Amino acid sequence: MKRILVLALIVLSSTSAVFAKDSKSAAKPATVTASNYTITYGQPAKNGRVIFGSKQNHAVVPLGEVWRPGTESQPVEITINKDCLFAGHQLKAGTYTLLIKPMNMEWMVILNSQMGQKGVFNYEKVKSKDALYAAIAAKPADKAVETFTITGTNDGFLIAWDQITGFISMKTFGQ
Repeated sequence: MKRILVLALIVLSSTSAVFAKDSKSAAKPATVTASNYTITYGQPAKNGRVIFGSKQNHAVVPLGEVWRPGTESQPVEITINKDCLFAGHQLKAGTYTLLIKPMNMEWMVILNSQMGQKGVFNYEKVKSKDALYAAIAAKPADKAVETFTITGTNDGFLIAWDQITGFISMKTFGQ
């Protein structure tokens, strides 16, 4: 009888951990709005993990590999209201999924027109829908950022997580 009770407790605690993870990832997405864009995204937390680094260090985001930021249920989606210069490159108005290929102190920013991407597992299948590639500088953060955060301005937006930040400039034509 004791064995059954112990087994039942193990099953119940495992189940509640799964539900806690699901409810956290289903949290209301964050939204950033500026004059020419709206960004909707999920906010994962560091939770003691290595965020940027090597696969050998079990980093959440391995350097040199394409990463789809946000949470499993809510990727970073950017709606551009007017044609603009995005990180110095011409971009047509539309809605895009943000992908990033982080390197040491540079990020390759990728905008892809395929919505609803769950991670980068199928990225090779939708790579033909890439609308833009732009290299931006990645810089050390002033302080550690526990939760993935995007802060917007009318000149662009700043992405920050863990010890790294990256600013993406945006200008509408005629500005």
